[in-house]
Amino acid sequence: GALWWAGWAMAGAGAAVLGASGYYGLRYETKKGAIDADGYLTTPLPKALRLQREANDARGTGILLAIVGSAVAVAGGTLLVVELATDVEVSYGLGPGGAAAGLRLAF
Repeated sequence: GALWWAGWAMAGAGAAVLGASGYYGLRYETKKGAIDADGYLTTPLPKALRLQREANDARGTGILLAIVGSAVAVAGGTLLVVELATDVEVSYGLGPGGAAAGLRLAF
């Protein structure tokens, strides 16, 4: 059904975003390596600061993409599991002691 295709689309998109995060991880290592190759004492300060800033930007982007890609891939996998279930039962309750929610899947 529709959840099956949506699940595969989300899982694929999540995997693609995880791949992009790998690119930014490699970019981080390359920028850091460019500083370390000459050493902080021999790399001109403006260049070293620029490379450091670019490396930190790449690291932050890579981490963000890894988090988003993982979440999307897990959501897609969840849709695939729910689509495979033959019976889905959702339960919830609210009382003075708190709230509770449950999900039962039968395959």
